[in-house]
Amino acid sequence: MKPFFIACLILVSLFTAGAMNQRTVSDISDSIRTQLNASQAAAQQEQWESAERALSQADRTWQAHEAYLHVVIEHDEIDEAEALFTEVSQYARQHDSDKYCTSAERLCTQLNHLEESQQLSIKNIL
Repeated sequence: MKPFFIACLILVSLFTAGAMNQRTVSDISDSIRTQLNASQAAAQQEQWESAERALSQADRTWQAHEAYLHVVIEHDEIDEAEALFTEVSQYARQHDSDKYCTSAERLCTQLNHLEESQQLSIKNIL
């Protein structure tokens, strides 16, 4: 009976840790996407100071959680997101709203992918 109890305790602990990780990555992604959406809206109205401020906040949020994300997410996925942050920043500095919004959308898609990769599902477990 004792080994069964220990096995159940381990499974519950793993499930809880997975659920907490999923929630954390989701919260980080949601926060960054919200900031990117605000930045895109400002860029579309040619309010580049506001767009850059919101983008800077999104980047600070990313940087604040980068160490955690490097632990739980594949490095290639992290590298792709960081490259997109750089690309988006370059277009913001150039005040190119079309390319900026396209790159920001690609970054949002990458954040969605990062979030999906951490969901507790059969697809991700197997």
